[in-house]
Parts: sequence; structure tokens; C-alpha cells
Amino acid sequence: MTLYAEVIIDLISNAVDQPFHYRVPPSLSTIIRAGQKVKVPLGNRRTEGYVLRLLKETEIVKLRDIEAVSDPEPLLNAEQLALISWLSNRYY
Repeated sequence: MTLYAEVIIDLISNAVDQPFHYRVPPSLSTIIRAGQKVKVPLGNRRTEGYVLRLLKETEIVKLRDIEAVSDPEPLLNAEQLALISWLSNRYY
């Protein structure tokens, strides 16, 4: 089964003000969790982001793979992830 991740990019820019979907490669599928910092491709460069949530399905057809998990433990807990979502919906 293919696993997908919704990732918020760690940049301040209107161009990346939404979550992006990435495919989780099989090598990371057993260790990746919501709240972890990951390395992802974005355009022609690589950047870091945070996994907001893991998905079993996505409607996005063309996806790129998460390249690596930066930290073995999640840096954001469930409450912080919920707050991020609420702040995004409320103020942006």
C-alpha cells in the first residue's frame, strides 16, 4: 500500500502557503510520523518541511517522493499540529 504525506514547507512565501502532497517511499513508510521534519524536493531545489498528516489516498496525480526524515522524533505534537491548522484557517 502506498502512503502519502501532507507537508508544509518551511519557507515564508505566498508561493508555498499551502500544504503539498508527497509520496512516502517504502524505505521511510515504517518510520515516518506526523510532526516530523523531512527533506523534500520543491521545484528544482531541496528544502525542509513538516509532515502535517499521513494519508492513504490523494487526488494529486503527479507526486514526488520525500527524500529523507531529518529528525527521528516528531518536533511537533498533535496539539501543535491542530493549532497550526486552526491558525492557518483563521488568519490566512
